[in-house]
Amino acid sequence: MSGVYGWVGPAMGDSRDAIASMHRRAVGGASAAPVSSIGPRCALGATAAAGTSFAMECGAVRVAFHGHPAWRDARNDRLLPDAFCERLAESYRAAGPAILDQLTGDFALALVDEDKGETLLAIDRVGIRSLLYCANRDLLVFGPSSDVLKVHPAVGTDVDPQALYNYVYFHMVPGPQTAFRTHSRLLPGHYLLAREGKLSVRPYWAPTYAEDSVRTVPQLAPGLQRALRQGVGAFADGACGAFLSGGTDSSTVAGVLTEITGAPARTYSIGFDATGYDEMAYARIAARHFRTEHHEYYVTPADVVAAIPTVAAAYDQPFGNASAVPTYFCARMAQADGITRMLGGDGGDELFGGNERYAKQYQFSLYDRVPVPIRALAIEPLLLGLPSLRHLPLFRKARSYVEQAKLPMPGRYESYNLLERLGAANVFDGAFLASVDRHRPRAMLQTVYDATRAESLINRMLALDMRFTLADNDLPKVTRVPGGLA
Repeated sequence: MSGVYGWVGPAMGDSRDAIASMHRRAVGGASAAPVSSIGPRCALGATAAAGTSFAMECGAVRVAFHGHPAWRDARNDRLLPDAFCERLAESYRAAGPAILDQLTGDFALALVDEDKGETLLAIDRVGIRSLLYCANRDLLVFGPSSDVLKVHPAVGTDVDPQALYNYVYFHMVPGPQTAFRTHSRLLPGHYLLAREGKLSVRPYWAPTYAEDSVRTVPQLAPGLQRALRQGVGAFADGACGAFLSGGTDSSTVAGVLTEITGAPARTYSIGFDATGYDEMAYARIAARHFRTEHHEYYVTPADVVAAIPTVAAAYDQPFGNASAVPTYFCARMAQADGITRMLGGDGGDELFGGNERYAKQYQFSLYDRVPVPIRALAIEPLLLGLPSLRHLPLFRKARSYVEQAKLPMPGRYESYNLLERLGAANVFDGAFLASVDRHRPRAMLQTVYDATRAESLINRMLALDMRFTLADNDLPKVTRVPGGLA
């Protein structure tokens, strides 16, 4: 793990010792060197094994930064830390948080303007980096995880019951909430501005969807290829490898990595000795095609049992993504080979519409095209009102289709949600349920769905997955394991 951390407010004993403690918690035993900038009422630190990472002052402005950023104007993308800090400070003095419109790539940023008494926290547009914060009167503590925040003695650790309920619903805790009452997480494309004890959290970017543009594959392909090369190339320096499942997304990353470096990509795959769950044959096909230097490992049940404590300890929140276990073994195998960063294809389905559920929801949406009188007077009375026909397979299938198709989106997305199916009262006791809002998870989905700048069903589903599946699930999975993104 890497990122920025520190606090703004009253000093905490010896500030240098305190910021060093935050550094140790942030790197979790890794060898990344700490850098810090300490003022009368603030302490900022940054740490990383690679990328642009610094904590320094430029006049009255102190900046902690980590990531692989680029300026949208394409000027001086690869500035050295001193020059990069100076440009950030000058741009902030001139434009305030609007400077974030000019930054692309992945990053976590903490900026303190001591003259203005302002603090700016921000992360990149899709949430590759993580930045949590805790505000307590005149104190603001921040870091890449709750584990880092808790180094500061003023940060509380009370667990939030609503977060636990949301975890069981989603199998992760969706931001901006965390497992702890007083800890919050910046959402992708958001910033926090603090001044005189007042906090304002706002978006600086949101995805837009061009739905009225008709272009062919040959027209779009060159731009996509350039974007793939640019994205992989930003992280291809040093001892870099790739996860390889054999799917379109991870195979593409492995192929582009080979192309960019001019040498066989070092790829790693995990297999399972279980029919229907082993994708190693596909990984081998991709490895042969791209002539990668391929490595394999088959995970056993004993491996999983032994690894669960280690994997769980890598996350500061409850986290139920089962693929975190094979991701850990894949990263561990690569780390033993000297690999310091692993690239993966996570997010490909959610960005390009590759998941089966998108097609399934489209099929459900076709029911809306049936005239309302036919649905209300013929189809639904027949399928939903005649229980004597339920034993017929085709009838049961048609009935299930109508029952789901009648549900509005995005609630229909959760038709097979385990907590919805079991019933919250059969999972939690009454006292716990009295302390939470059972409707909160659906309300969160609805808010994002309604706010999406798109009309089509597919783009609204992609926006939901970009917000919940990528930012809260897939990205934490791959950035928190040893050997993940530096």
